[in-house]
Amino acid sequence: MKNLFSTSTPRRSSYLYRAILLIALLISFQGCKDPDIVTEPAVDQQGGDDAQMQTLTTYLAELTGAPINKVKYLKEEKMFIVDGDIQIHRSTAEGYLKSGKTGKANQRQVLFLLSDDHVKDIKVFIYPHITEDWKKAIRQAIADWNSMEGTKVNFHEILVASNPDVVINTKFELPMPGTDHWIARQHIPDSDGTTGGGMTINTYYNGENFLSMSEKRSAIVHELGHSFGLTHTDEPFLAYFDFQVCNTPAMDKYSVMNSFVRPWNGFTYYDFIAAEVLYPAHDWKYLPSQATDVAAATGSDRSLWMISKVPVNGGFTINQYDYFNKKFTQVPGGGVRIAVGPDGIPWVVNSVGQIFKRVNSQWQMLPGTALDIAVGADNSVYIVSMTPAPGGFAIKKLKNNNWEQIPGRGGMRIAVSSYGFAWVIDTANKVLQYNGVNMVETGGFGRDIAAGRNNSIFVIGLTAVPGGYSIKKFEKDCWVQIAGGGVAISAHGTGTQPVIIDNLGFVQEY
Repeated sequence: MKNLFSTSTPRRSSYLYRAILLIALLISFQGCKDPDIVTEPAVDQQGGDDAQMQTLTTYLAELTGAPINKVKYLKEEKMFIVDGDIQIHRSTAEGYLKSGKTGKANQRQVLFLLSDDHVKDIKVFIYPHITEDWKKAIRQAIADWNSMEGTKVNFHEILVASNPDVVINTKFELPMPGTDHWIARQHIPDSDGTTGGGMTINTYYNGENFLSMSEKRSAIVHELGHSFGLTHTDEPFLAYFDFQVCNTPAMDKYSVMNSFVRPWNGFTYYDFIAAEVLYPAHDWKYLPSQATDVAAATGSDRSLWMISKVPVNGGFTINQYDYFNKKFTQVPGGGVRIAVGPDGIPWVVNSVGQIFKRVNSQWQMLPGTALDIAVGADNSVYIVSMTPAPGGFAIKKLKNNNWEQIPGRGGMRIAVSSYGFAWVIDTANKVLQYNGVNMVETGGFGRDIAAGRNNSIFVIGLTAVPGGYSIKKFEKDCWVQIAGGGVAISAHGTGTQPVIIDNLGFVQEY
C-alpha cells in the first residue's frame, strides 16, 4: 500500500498503519482534500507582500480543517495546495471566501457538488505527452467509475481539448530528503457546479519500479473521486465544513478514497453508497402545469395538489393532479398556500389569511388566520400564524378546533414530520425543529421546506443553481444535496419523491 503522498517506494507493511478511515467525507465548496499529497516542499505559504494571502490561507485552513501549515501557495501558478494534493486556484478560493461572507452566518456549510449536467458527462482530456502506462491507468479508472450503477457519475475521454472538465497534465518533482511527496493532484468541485480544474501527475512515478500498473489505476480512481466531491476517508478533520456522507460508516479501511495507494481491488460497498448518495440516478419529470405552491399527500396513496398562476378571488386557482389522465383538474376556490394530509384532503390559506379544509367537495372555513400551513402524516396540522414572533410569526398547532401557540421562535415556512413535530424556516433562513418543548436550530438553511411520511425532510436551499436554488434532503443528521433546483417543495408519503416548482413556475416530480 503506497501513500499517495509518499516520498519513496512505500513499504508494504504500511497497510497495517492506515486502517482508520472516515468514509467519503465530503468537503463542501471549501475544499475536498485530494488524496495524493502530504507535504509540499518549496512553496511560499504567505505569497510575499500580498495582504489578502494570509486571509485566504487562514480561511482555507478553517474550511477544510487542515493545519495552517498544510495550506500552501504556489505563487507562480496562483494556486493553493491543501493537505498535499488538493489543488485550489486562487480565484476559486476568493470565490469561496466571497460566498461565505455574503450568505447567512454559516452559509459556507452549503455543499458544492457538480451540477447535474456536469456530473452526467465529466469530459476528460489527456495530454498526448503522458506516457502510455498512465494513459492506460486513466482509461481503466474512467471505466471503473462508469461501471457503477445507481449513480449519475459518468466520465468520458475527449480527444480534443474543447471545453474539458478535467485536463490531465504532468509535472516532475523529485522527492526531497525528509519530506513526504505526492503522486497526483486533483481539483475539487467549484462553487458554480463545475469541476474547478484538472489533474496533475508527478512523472517521477512513471516507472513500474515505483508504482505498478494496478497501483497507478487505483491512484487515478482516487483522484477522479476528488473531481466530483469525495475527499480522504482516512484523514478525518475537525473543520466546521467536513461532512461524512450519509448512510456510510465511520470506518472503511479499503475505500478507494483512502490516502494510501493500494493495488486496485475494486470499490468497497460504501464507495458505491457514497456515490449513490451524492449523485443518485434519478431524473425530474415535468408535469403539465405551472404553479406558485405545491403539496403532496403524506399518506400511502399518491395525491398531488397545487396553487396555479391563474388569478381568482382568494388568490390563484386550486388544482388536483389526475395521475391516470396525466393532467391537473381545477376545483372551485382560490388560495396562496396549500397542504395535503395523509388522506389526500387539501388545506388552503387564501390571500387574506383565511384557512380552509376541503370536506365532501366543499370548502370548510376554520378559525384564525395564517401565512402558511402544513399537515403531517399523523394528521397533525400546524400554521405560521399572523402573530408576530422572533424569527417571523408564531407557530400554532390545531387542537380541539383551536390554534394553540408553540413556545419559542416563529417562522415563515412550515412542514410537519411524520412524528407530528413542526419544522420551520425563519426570517434568517434558518431551519428550526420543534422538539416538543421549544423550537431549536438544526444547523440547516433554506427557503422552503417539506416533510415526507418516513420522517424525511427536504429544503430548497440558498445556493443558486439552474432552476432556482439547491435541493437538500436531511438524512441521519446531515443535509445531502440532490440534483435539480427549485423555489418551492413538497414530498410524497414515501419520503423519497419530492415535488418542486422551478423558477419558471413549472411543476417537477422526482
